[in-house]
Amino acid sequence: MMSVETLWAIFPLKSDDAINILISFVIWTSLYCIVERMPLPFKPKDLKVSKKVELDIKNREISLLHGCILIAFSTYEFYFAPGSCGDENTRLEKMLIYTAVGYFIYDFFAMAYYGLVD
Repeated sequence: MMSVETLWAIFPLKSDDAINILISFVIWTSLYCIVERMPLPFKPKDLKVSKKVELDIKNREISLLHGCILIAFSTYEFYFAPGSCGDENTRLEKMLIYTAVGYFIYDFFAMAYYGLVD
């Protein structure tokens, strides 16, 4: 098993990057907490949905929001601020990465917590 020092040497993570990823995780988790308390949109009143299916749908709403946000900002980056291979990441590119990593950490924990991992 690798030591923490060896792992850190292979995959260094600056404290600013870790903080931004943590902030992204907290934002996605907070959004889910808000969506979880809301009724399902466009659900017919007479339709019965199990709690597991309802939680899965609500988690997918957050996934859809995540995808739309990343597509919008990466489209802007692609068309209006293109770089070339090997350039250092711009601030927007770093924020896109932080947003994605924070979302994936949230998604893993949400699916594990609610038993949606299959």
